[in-house]
Amino acid sequence: IFGLDLNAQASFVNPAAAKMLGYEVEELVGKSLFTIVHGGQATGAALPSPTPGQVELGRVIVEVFRRKDGSEFHAEYLSTPIEEDGKVVGSVVVFKDISERREMEERLAALAKFDTVTGLANRYQFHEKLKHAIATAKRTSSPCAVLLLDLDHFKDVNDTLGHAVGDLLLKGVAERLQIATRETDTVARLGGDEFAVIATNLGESEQTVELASRILADLSEPFLLDGQEVFTAASIGLTLFPSDHGEPGQLLKNADLALYEAKAEGRGTYKFFSTEMQSRVQSRKSMERKLRGALSDNQFFLCYQPRIDIATHRLSGVEALIRWRSPEKGIVSPNDFIPVAESTGLIVPLGTWVLEEACRQIVKWRDHDFSPLTVAVNLSAVQFKNANFASDVQSVIERFGIDPRHLELEITESMVMDRVDEVTTLLGQFKELGVQLAIDDFGTGYSSLAYLKRFPVDKLKIDQSFVRDVIVDAEDAAIVKTIIGLSKNLGLECVAEGIESEEQFKRLRDLGCDEAQGHYFSKPMPADDLPQWCNRWGETHPQSDFRSAATA
Repeated sequence: IFGLDLNAQASFVNPAAAKMLGYEVEELVGKSLFTIVHGGQATGAALPSPTPGQVELGRVIVEVFRRKDGSEFHAEYLSTPIEEDGKVVGSVVVFKDISERREMEERLAALAKFDTVTGLANRYQFHEKLKHAIATAKRTSSPCAVLLLDLDHFKDVNDTLGHAVGDLLLKGVAERLQIATRETDTVARLGGDEFAVIATNLGESEQTVELASRILADLSEPFLLDGQEVFTAASIGLTLFPSDHGEPGQLLKNADLALYEAKAEGRGTYKFFSTEMQSRVQSRKSMERKLRGALSDNQFFLCYQPRIDIATHRLSGVEALIRWRSPEKGIVSPNDFIPVAESTGLIVPLGTWVLEEACRQIVKWRDHDFSPLTVAVNLSAVQFKNANFASDVQSVIERFGIDPRHLELEITESMVMDRVDEVTTLLGQFKELGVQLAIDDFGTGYSSLAYLKRFPVDKLKIDQSFVRDVIVDAEDAAIVKTIIGLSKNLGLECVAEGIESEEQFKRLRDLGCDEAQGHYFSKPMPADDLPQWCNRWGETHPQSDFRSAATA
């Protein structure tokens, strides 16, 4: 607290004020505090004075005060007039150091605008910058672009190396993005592993392509984090203003649609927004709503396609194939709804339903004295990545009380090669349960034989793309022959899919294939139709001994 006379001289100063300013009380009394707290600068200051017109008495003001040692601090003060006989004779000033509060306010302001991990602009500031970029683009007729970027497999980094390394990766990505862009561009982290770039003053769309390509190339280089190399890649969705129209929210939505398309195309690439994407997204959303309704309304059912032992012509098992009986479209092919189910996560409850329904059917056939059959169920990559999936399968087997040998799980070649060590462990858990394991679509991926021999699988299923032309294409025939030889050398059974003619069947028999499946034998059929099919097959193929082996 200090007092001022009409000449703005200090009439009194309390010890706290002197200490805060770094002086002794005697050094301030009688002096012009105006010049002292403003370092002797007499211009641009508004130190409180009781003189009318110089300051608004009674109003809280924030100003920078200077200490004796030259350091400065933010002070908040209130000036109150001193009156005698109705006249102002001076003023009393109460002030306090608000440096900590000011620092906290600035910190909170930074938190409101900047990402705490990378230091980049956050989602809020990104939207503000985008509004400004759009306004500038309108005024100057110079286009701008929004690039929405998502790291591929970032969750795997967090899960395997820890969140500390994950944060280091985010910081490394932020640094490379800032290097790849211009000073006039805005780089932001919107959350998680999602980044965005606003590129302004673009002459042509080719500049945006160059920027996206440069970013993808930079991010494909390894990061050295915590003493180890970490690899990542990215997918980018791009949208342009004004060609794609829209306000900030719409442009971000456009970029998000393009990003989705880039991911669906295999990741590690970029895609420009187009109006066709909107219709595809709307179609997917409509399909998702209908799928959810179909699950709750029990609109799904299973068909079963026979699998034949080539040597004996006997029925060796069936493959369970899901179908959807839509009230609007009738029977819907799995090719139309399985991709949507996988992208939305609905494949998990749908896959559980298929597994349970297949086990339920095994019980029905067993209770009706139908010869025990191996029922094959296809697994999705989403299910396969679930760490608890083996225990979930065990629970289903125990709940229905089936012999696990009658259940076969089919996984694709790409699924087993994705995470070799984890997959080996998971397959071992399945073998401990006693279920059969088959690698489906074999020959379409890039299996390593060194890894393949580690996998405790029972069967390899030759992809039908090779079987289709096995009669007329020497290369396909050579591939089929090689896979059959590989199976025998590894002690595995070999199954050929997609057989549609007697010539194909005989060719697979001559090559030594163990089992066959395809429309030549039968299309997938409802469970109730299988016994009748067995009777018909047994009548036309008496050597199969179907009557005693596959029917009651």
